[in-house]
Amino acid sequence: MDTAKKAGVGYVCVTGGEPMLQEHIGELLNALITEKKWTVSLETNGSVSLKNVPGEVVKVVDVKLSGSGEGRSFLLENLSVLNEKDELKFVVTSEADFHEAVAFIQQHYPTGSSHPYLTLSPAAEQMPPDRLAELLMQSGLTEARLQLQLHKILWGDEREK
Repeated sequence: MDTAKKAGVGYVCVTGGEPMLQEHIGELLNALITEKKWTVSLETNGSVSLKNVPGEVVKVVDVKLSGSGEGRSFLLENLSVLNEKDELKFVVTSEADFHEAVAFIQQHYPTGSSHPYLTLSPAAEQMPPDRLAELLMQSGLTEARLQLQLHKILWGDEREK
């Protein structure tokens, strides 16, 4: 909080590793919202319940697909706490991943239903962005958007940026 205050920002993104595993994450999120009145987002892999995350926090939740190699860690119960200001994202490594993401979206968010912001992002050096864009356009899945990992485009794997 001190670092953000010194920087003079009005928006804070809590991320890095899995922030929901930190012991005092709830206290931090509440303090950022109530004490500092900052706009706050939380980037998480969805493997920990989000039911106690304050409603004011924008939740950016990653659904791990088969190609991630990280297994099925996503808790389906987290879908019930997401709303239209939140984001459900899928990092796509292959066409099989793409079809898995589409099936997930169609199962949990039928066309016309209320849903969080849905994004599909090509995994760097695995799924060409133009191919993912093509697949997305062909799918007719108008609820989802293509999102490029800008940090990967600009800095590759550099962690200090």
